[in-house]
Order: sequence, then structure tokens, then C-alpha cells
Amino acid sequence: MFGWINDCTESLVTEKFGVDKWHEIKKKGGCEVADGAFIRHQYYTDASTVSLVVAASEVLGLTVDQVLEAFGQYFMEFTRKNGYENLLSCQGSNLRLWLSNLNALHDHLQSSLPQGFVAPVFWVEDDQTFKDCILLHYFSERGSLLVPIVVGIVKEIASFHFQLEIKMERLQLQGEKEDVKFTTWRIDTCEPENRWKLSSDHLPSRETKKEPNAFQNAPPQCPFAAMAKDLGKSKLSEESKPNSDKANIVTFLSTYV
Repeated sequence: MFGWINDCTESLVTEKFGVDKWHEIKKKGGCEVADGAFIRHQYYTDASTVSLVVAASEVLGLTVDQVLEAFGQYFMEFTRKNGYENLLSCQGSNLRLWLSNLNALHDHLQSSLPQGFVAPVFWVEDDQTFKDCILLHYFSERGSLLVPIVVGIVKEIASFHFQLEIKMERLQLQGEKEDVKFTTWRIDTCEPENRWKLSSDHLPSRETKKEPNAFQNAPPQCPFAAMAKDLGKSKLSEESKPNSDKANIVTFLSTYV
């Protein structure tokens, strides 16, 4: 795995549990890298990263899955702090759209990622069995190794970007059977009234009386007609002003147009 993972793990442990715990984890996991010395674009063996995760599990008294899920949640916070917040905020107006754009996000960042990085693949669809839920599918070259991280990432996305608490029910796990090629979750909200945040197809019902729309029967107009009219008025107004005002207006327009 690339150093992004190890660097983020160090940041998570030191921030949440303290430097002493991190030193204990490194010692137990056989990690000899100095504090703060992980190189994000350098490749580290999966075995070395897994050893750190297992050591963190034992030192912190958590299951490996709990450590990985906590890492997934923290990873989103970590990336926001490292210059990606604006990009992540533009991914979609609901959770389904956001997750559907993950592949495009990885493609966009591919040139800045280390050579050899193979991004996982995500796709989302409406759940035809349970109304208003969505299905998230995930495929990785590493199989199911990082599945708990995905859970943490998705929960953090829902919480931070949509103020949404979600439930993720795993329906199948990549590789658990020979014919299971990807992992699938059913995603629902903890509060049913917030399901509209999952997908644009599930907008909240509104029972308020519809007011007549003043523009409903208005004839179509060129959107620049009013602008041209206003500019004409402005020109007449300018001609009636002293030359000093004209000079100020010309200066303003040359600056902002």
C-alpha cells in the first residue's frame, strides 16, 4: 500500500490516543519508520501495513474491523485537512450522486497519485426490494481486505456532507463464494424522514397548498433583454453626468469586465 495509508494511521493514533500509544503500536508491529517519516507516494508492503493495523487492534483493545472502520472515517477528515475539502464538497447533492462520482474522482486524481495505484470501483443503484434505500457495490483488486475502511468512509461522507446517519447492511462479500465478484451494501437512514438525502428520486413529500406561479403563463423572453434595457438606461444616465463620473465608470468597467 502507499504511504498515504500509513501516514494517516499515524495521524489518527497520535491525535486520538497520543504519541505513546503510537510508539507502542509501532514496536508491536515491527515498524522502524521514524515518527512523521512515512512518504505518502512511496510503496509499503501490504504485510507491513496489516501488521500495524493488527498491532493497533491489540494495543487499543479493538477488533481489526473496528480499527479499519475508524481509519476510514478519519481518512476523510485527513484528506479534507490536506487540501481536498473543496473538491470533496462538489461531488454530488445527495449520497447516491456523491458515491456515483467516486470513480470520476479517482480518474481526476490519477495523475497526482503514485504510479501503480489501482483504484477500486464503485457503482450505486436504487434498491428494488426496499423502497427508498440504495445499493452500493464495491470491487477491489485486494478483494475484501479493505471493506471495513469503505464502511467508515461512506459513513463519514454521509455525516459530514449530508448531516446524515446511515445504516449499512452488507448483502455479499467479494470472494466469500467463487461467484461473488464484488461487495454490496444496502444503505438506509437511521431516521426515515431523511431518506430523501440518499437519492434525488426520493424527495420529501410536501402537502402544502400550491400557490399560483406568476411566471407560469409568461411568454418566453430572451434572458439578455432586460440586461440590454438596463444598459440603455445606464448609458442615458451616464451622458447626463459630469465627465469625471464617466471616467470613474470606464475605470470600473475596464477593471471587472
